Amino acid sequence: MLAASPPEPLPAISLNPLSSEPRPITGRCRFSMIATGGRSSPPISSPGSRGPSAPSADTISLAIGSMAAPQDVNVDPSAASERDTNGRASTDLRPSLNSSASEVDHALVQALSSAADEMARTGNSLLTVPLSTTMPASSRDRSPKRRKPKSSVTNSGSAFIARTATHENLSRRLASRSPDGMFAFANVGRSCQWLDLAFPSKGDYLIKILFSKSQFLCHDINKVSATSSHVDIVMGFSTSDIIWFEPFSQKYSRINKNGIINSTAVLDIKWMPGSDNLFMAAHQDGSVIIYDKEQDDAVFDPAMEEGEGRNNTNDDGQDYNVQMHVIKSTASRNQKTNPVAIWKVSKQAINAIAFATDDRHVALACQNNSWRMIDYVNEE
Repeated sequence: MLAASPPEPLPAISLNPLSSEPRPITGRCRFSMIATGGRSSPPISSPGSRGPSAPSADTISLAIGSMAAPQDVNVDPSAASERDTNGRASTDLRPSLNSSASEVDHALVQALSSAADEMARTGNSLLTVPLSTTMPASSRDRSPKRRKPKSSVTNSGSAFIARTATHENLSRRLASRSPDGMFAFANVGRSCQWLDLAFPSKGDYLIKILFSKSQFLCHDINKVSATSSHVDIVMGFSTSDIIWFEPFSQKYSRINKNGIINSTAVLDIKWMPGSDNLFMAAHQDGSVIIYDKEQDDAVFDPAMEEGEGRNNTNDDGQDYNVQMHVIKSTASRNQKTNPVAIWKVSKQAINAIAFATDDRHVALACQNNSWRMIDYVNEE
């Protein structure tokens, strides 16, 4: 059983059913699991063979980012520059007894590079799948040290965090656990808990954090950047704050601090498909904002941006009386600070985000029981 945080007194709620005053947001309970161990990959062959084809610009798979490189495969360098019938680069991977995993990684990166270039030419390069996130898991583990948040959650002097509790044998448990075991992350009320499901006592938390006067509403785990020693988690709160948390280092960074960009609650949050840094947050005022976890926040002035409104209509041409207003575009020249993009999608709160498998569309569920389908690459 997950231990709930102590109750926080809530303001008085109007009992008038016709009242237009917004009701206070109460805490939610969400539970996520992730396996950071390596996985075997399916066979990869050339387009001319009977097996699965190499990834192309239209069918590039984000699942490749969580695969371990296959063993005993030889790379034919002459095939790396070949073109299939659609003009896309292809790579031929053939079995051999004297090959290494690094050779496979190199060939796969070449194939993915040409696919990523094609995607960048046909859409928004900032929101298309980056090459680094489609590399095999073995290559990402050998990559340079990942950037981590700055502040320690155990020695934090911030009033945003009330207290933190860690397992007494945390370092020993992490060192002795199986790499194929599952981690779990849960938000309950004003607290979050990091659990190790590989141990018999699954209810014993590794880390538990209690936040001050802020309801923990949503979180998401980045499965693209996750390794056996690094996991990125973003959290959304009722106070509009966003936390980027890395549990292995026990450090965090605070984004949209005190509502510097948007002062309404974060009702849902999701990592952008295939991205190490970018994530999307749905705010209570109907705005969708894309943030970069590694960038600092800055006071946003809409007057400095050139946005345009777009009317959403159905197939019969009937106007829904709703505009998608691009307040800040991903094509903006100012991309040195957050936000990366701001879209005003609805006059109602947006309760949920769901990305499509085509790495281009996102569905947004609104509080008035309607939903929107957005092409986030072309921002329309």
